[in-house]
Amino acid sequence: MIGKVVDFFNQRLRMPEQEVADEGSLQVFHLATASLMIEVMRADFNVSDVERQRVIEIIQTRLDLSKEQTDELLELADQEVADSVSLHQFTSLIDKEYAYDQKVQILAMLWEVVFADECMDKHEEYVVRKIADLLHIRHQDYIETRHKSEPK
Repeated sequence: MIGKVVDFFNQRLRMPEQEVADEGSLQVFHLATASLMIEVMRADFNVSDVERQRVIEIIQTRLDLSKEQTDELLELADQEVADSVSLHQFTSLIDKEYAYDQKVQILAMLWEVVFADECMDKHEEYVVRKIADLLHIRHQDYIETRHKSEPK
């Protein structure tokens, strides 16, 4: 599976070499992060245009991808989510390879998706909490990140 993902990215989503020590690892990270955002977006069984647009914006700005790269990544992530049986396949990749601060940044992105439509469904909150637990994020950071993302 990982080889297939790396091949996809190598063919379509070339990253600047000076920015990436292990390009395959970064590409898998992008896929896992996008997949988690899709999981959160789908958690309440109502995917709004506002949420979908927020996911696109986050991917383009935070992951520094073009529109074409973002579209391809989302298509692949949609397929990964459809084929997945748990969050663990995405969170385990991130948990093993990335520093705590990077995991908290991912959590912040997930909260942005939750609050994109200015309301939080209990199912969305549950999925974010589960992801935070799987990434071993401290409860204090979970709460702080949530409050920073809540609509004012």
